[in-house]
Amino acid sequence: MALTATRLLSRRYAVTWLYLGLYSMCAVIYAFLGARGRAEVIDWSSTNLANLHRDPAGSLIASAFIPGTPAIAWLVLGSLGLFTVNRLLGNLRMALLLVAGQVAGTMVSEGIVGYQIGHAILPSSARHIVDVGPSYVVVCALVTATLFGSRIQRVAAGAGFAGLAAHIFRGLTHLDLTAVGHLTAASIGAALGGLLLLSARVADRDQADRDQADRGLADRDRVGRDPADRDPARRDLADRDLAGRGSAATGQSPRERHPAGTTAYEIVVPTRFPIPNVTATAAAPSASCRSAPYQNGRMVSRETIPPPNMAAIAEIASDTPRTGRPAR
Repeated sequence: MALTATRLLSRRYAVTWLYLGLYSMCAVIYAFLGARGRAEVIDWSSTNLANLHRDPAGSLIASAFIPGTPAIAWLVLGSLGLFTVNRLLGNLRMALLLVAGQVAGTMVSEGIVGYQIGHAILPSSARHIVDVGPSYVVVCALVTATLFGSRIQRVAAGAGFAGLAAHIFRGLTHLDLTAVGHLTAASIGAALGGLLLLSARVADRDQADRDQADRGLADRDRVGRDPADRDPARRDLADRDLAGRGSAATGQSPRERHPAGTTAYEIVVPTRFPIPNVTATAAAPSASCRSAPYQNGRMVSRETIPPPNMAAIAEIASDTPRTGRPAR
């Protein structure tokens, strides 16, 4: 039981564990590097204009794992936001949110730096400015958790974000590089995080509807009250009648959705999904369904009156005697 719960937690929070694990490993390696080694790592991974022009993907990825100061503080703050966001959005949507926060924060801030260099507001040496750390990822996650988490999660993430706000937004009025990048990452966490959360909730609701429908089908199949379950001939007829009718949820025929030995007549469950190509049933017959009458061993229509059993038939066509000679 404990092993199953551990596997479930590791799978549910896979992106969070992956990021925190890689960040911790990079922090340990970075701590054992000398001053020269640290300078080379920072120069290679910094998301400045020079590195973005040379290797944009490598610098964007590596910069998010370079430990900030102090490294343990960013690890704790990241945990407050990442676990909450991972629980809300799932692994795939959370990875998309974090990548968007890192990329958008970098591109907007470095774009402003490029504009300032082009207009002689900043010197050309600003192309090699140092810009590393997990702050864009952490800020994006904290904002999403503060806005959309539970009450306790909002309080914890909000406290962490409030502690950072006094430092990360310093110089925003002067379009400082880090202040603009953090503001962009926070905006991504609020806007894109809300959209992804809405998408996740819709997907969860649809999955819950499908699971409920499958449980209902399983219960009906176990009961086996339909006569077609006990009559092979009727079961084959039911399969032929429903062959080719695709399911709105899976695109498979009703028989394909169930194991062998179950009946296709059982597939009648409420669903909110539209079913294509469905026509109204024919009106019930107004006439009686009794068998047609029989006369002289032959079936006759109900609309006709059967002839009598013994009918008088003349030997000649007419009782009047013939007066003329027949034409030869």
